[in-house]
Parts: sequence; C-alpha cells; structure tokens
Amino acid sequence: MFRKFPFLTLLILAVFGLIACNTAPEPTAVPPTAAPAIEPAPEQRPTPTTSSAAQESETAETTAESYPAPATESQTVVESYPAPELAADVPATDSYPAPAADTASAPRTFTIDAEQSSASYIVAETFLENAASQLNIPSGLVDTIGTTQVMEGEFVLDLSQENPITSSSFQVDISTLSSGQNMRDNRIKRDWLESGTYPLATFVATAVENFPANYVEGTEATFLLLGDLTIRDITIPATFEVTATLADGTITGTAVAPLTMTDFGFEPPAMLGLFTVADDFRVEITFTATE
Repeated sequence: MFRKFPFLTLLILAVFGLIACNTAPEPTAVPPTAAPAIEPAPEQRPTPTTSSAAQESETAETTAESYPAPATESQTVVESYPAPELAADVPATDSYPAPAADTASAPRTFTIDAEQSSASYIVAETFLENAASQLNIPSGLVDTIGTTQVMEGEFVLDLSQENPITSSSFQVDISTLSSGQNMRDNRIKRDWLESGTYPLATFVATAVENFPANYVEGTEATFLLLGDLTIRDITIPATFEVTATLADGTITGTAVAPLTMTDFGFEPPAMLGLFTVADDFRVEITFTATE
C-alpha cells in the first residue's frame, strides 16, 4: 500500500509528527548554579526587628546620667523622673529640711562695762550723841553706802531656753569700797570686813527663776538670779532680784540681794558712844554689759 501511495504515506506521518510536537511537555529550565534555600529550624522563631523608638529607650536605660525617653501620646506617664537616692544614713522623709537655726536664738555673751557699772553695800547705821563732836556727823539713823567700780563679769544669754541665762558670774574688789569717810573705810578694811586680806567678793549664778516667757528685746524684765556668793572665803547661797533691759546689744539694769554680816563670819561694826550698825545689809549692783 505504501508503495502504491507514497504521497499519502508522507502526509500521514507529517500529521502524527505535528500531534506529537503539540502534546510533548516543555523542558524545565534549570538555574545555572542556584544554591538551595536554607529553611529555618522547625522550633526556632525569627527575631522581630527592634523599632528605632525601642532602641532609643534601651539606649536611655543604659545611660546613667540621661533622662527617660519622653512619653508618646499612647503612653501613660507614671513617673516623670526617677526618685532621688538618699544617703544611707539619712532616713527618708516627706518633709523639707529644717531651716537653719536663727542666729538671734543662739547663746550671746555680754561683758560688764566697769566704767558704767558699780557695786555698793547699803546698811542702816545709827549715829550716837558723841558722833557730832568727834566725827562731825549729826546723830540719828541713816543709810550708809559704800561703792566701788572695780569689778568684772559676764552673762551668757540664750533666749531660746526656758532659763535664758545659761551662765553668769562677777567679782568685785571690795577693798576699794568707799563711803566718803576714810576712818570708817579703813576700819572696815582692817577690822570688820577684812577686805585687805580677802579683797574679792565673787558671785556665780546657778539658776534663774520667773524670767518672762517670750521676752521681747527693748522691754524691761524682772526675775530672780540664784547662785553662790563668796566673801572672806565663806560661800553662802544668795538670790539677786534683777531688773534689766536688753536693747541694741547692751544689757542695763540692777541686781539687789539681802545679806547678813554674821553669815560671813564677822560682827557688825560698832564704836562705843559713836555709832552702831545693823547686822542686815543689802548689796546692789548697777550694771551695763555689752555684747
């Protein structure tokens, strides 16, 4: 058959060839040398990318002296700044530090100005009939006064205390007392008071009573100053009633104490036919003390 119809045979072969070309699969292109993709491990998760804001926050946290990153609109600010650290020996407190102490309430020292101060004794003396002719003094009862300015002392004042006079002392050279009568003064110095042998009378304060509360400078205050008084090497308790004023750094005032001569070991002066002296007397200090 093929030999009889050669043309028909060629036509049939051409048709089958076309069919075979249309149904054959296309060849797969192979990359030249592509490396196989590396898949992540089954249980490992990829690390999320850190945002720039988070990186800035981490940087701020690791910087010791930097402030925290400012809050965004979506954040709630709990503390604007970290709380300050206190020293280990300072307890935490909600109060502010106490203000510095007022220098006006600190202890203040005042020194007696001898040129503006004096110490005196005042004693009742009775002159008898012969006093007029022998002493040129009329008979009768008088107050005899002997005074000196040879003295020194100081006060330490602290108005913040209940007893503001924390320290006070003074001494007087009683050998320099003068009454205006040389004969009397010499006999007192030699025979009675013996101030030639014991020239100094000393007072040391130990307590204060009745000082006005909330004292205001420039006003007068009256109070009691208690202490030990030494005359002729004999020390006894004594109480001075003080009236004083503090103004412009100066204290001025008087201090008066009742005393008895026999308490200091000597009898009151007396001279037959001329005078007698009472046993009781008082000491009066008029003082000016400057700061």
